[in-house]
Amino acid sequence: MKRKHLLQVATAAVVALIPSLASADGLFSADSTGRIISPTSDGASVLFHTPSSLRLVAGNELELDVSGYGRLITYARDTTARDGGEVFDTDAQFSVAAQPLVAYKRQLADTGLTFGIAINSPVWEKSNWGKESGENRWHNIYSKMRAAQAAPAIAYTVPGGKVHLGGSVTVMRIFHHNYRAFDYGAQLGRTNEVDDVPPEDPGNEGRVLADLAGNTATASASITLTPSPTLTLAASYTTAATVELAGDVDFYAPDNDFYQDRFGDQETTGTLELRLPHIARMSARFGSPDKTTFGVDAQFSSWMIQDTYCVEIKAPQGLGDPSERFETDWRPTFTGRLHLGHRLASGSTFSALAGFTSSAIPDEVVSLVTLDAHRVEAGVSYEHKLSERRAVTFGYTHFLSIPRSVEDSRREPIANGTYNQQLGMLNAGFSLGFAPEGPRPDASEGVVVE
Repeated sequence: MKRKHLLQVATAAVVALIPSLASADGLFSADSTGRIISPTSDGASVLFHTPSSLRLVAGNELELDVSGYGRLITYARDTTARDGGEVFDTDAQFSVAAQPLVAYKRQLADTGLTFGIAINSPVWEKSNWGKESGENRWHNIYSKMRAAQAAPAIAYTVPGGKVHLGGSVTVMRIFHHNYRAFDYGAQLGRTNEVDDVPPEDPGNEGRVLADLAGNTATASASITLTPSPTLTLAASYTTAATVELAGDVDFYAPDNDFYQDRFGDQETTGTLELRLPHIARMSARFGSPDKTTFGVDAQFSSWMIQDTYCVEIKAPQGLGDPSERFETDWRPTFTGRLHLGHRLASGSTFSALAGFTSSAIPDEVVSLVTLDAHRVEAGVSYEHKLSERRAVTFGYTHFLSIPRSVEDSRREPIANGTYNQQLGMLNAGFSLGFAPEGPRPDASEGVVVE
């Protein structure tokens, strides 16, 4: 029995899926919302990655925002799957989640300083297959990974008004919950407790439940340039981070009296080490904010630093030591986006976005636990002005993952098959502006006055 199988015992799903953590960019949605946010955007929530852009518009602002998403995954296993069967079984699941955000910026116009803070709770991954049958159960029956994070920020405009500097720190509490099938026969065969029996024998099957949590922080530094009223440039860097998720791991066999009587409910502890990547962003926006703008964004994420999953588990009584280290072979990812903004005569703004993100995870290590793929995205957003300083925003972004087929899986259980995923994010937001304190900057100083 391959030892890599044991990694699944403790951690199961570490994904994204969707944006930043813990999953790779191809499905990592922590940076994504239905609202179109670029490093050259002037909304308060930009402080998470490009705090210098807080200086692009004069005044103070409160932003309230919620994004809801629906995610559809299908998995069709092929003839080389775990049981070697001849039938292509297709499993599908649909999950929904919501992620709120509150952001505030306070600008001290006479000092060139702006302070900001944002609090949100991004969902990095959520899956609920709704059944405990099918090949998916060996990788994932139910899982969820989300974070609670807060980010204070500061921005400063250099005298002359064309160079803006900024920095922020994002403090995170990460929660990971996973429930999946566990092969008692394979584990006991490895420890020579019993002869290993066919893996599909129902007498082998149990369950493992993991609840893990941990803290970490990243820092971002950025520069935004406004060399002319029709050109805005921005660049930012976000530091890497390591987080150790720790908590309870429970083993039990609810449908097998032999294993349940022999071992009972085994309650132990485990830890999972994750690494968040270095991220570099660059962005340019052309045109007048009062009319039409066109922009381009680029992003590089160093996911190759997640070279292993390191799992340490306190050995359950009688089940041996399931601690494991699994080679991931992840690779860096690249994102490119084009965005368009057009301000109507009423002052309301229509925006559109199109983009592509490469996958970080090679075919050989893809599974329903670490599902990732090249993806394309398209979105629209509409900001409706209620008054001079009040607006509501509605947006929708669709992420379409390019289907990927795995033929030579190194995962255990084998994860050969065809994977498809679609993600839709719907956003609604409200922003309330306040007049700046002190003398108001004017457009000649490189700051737009509304």
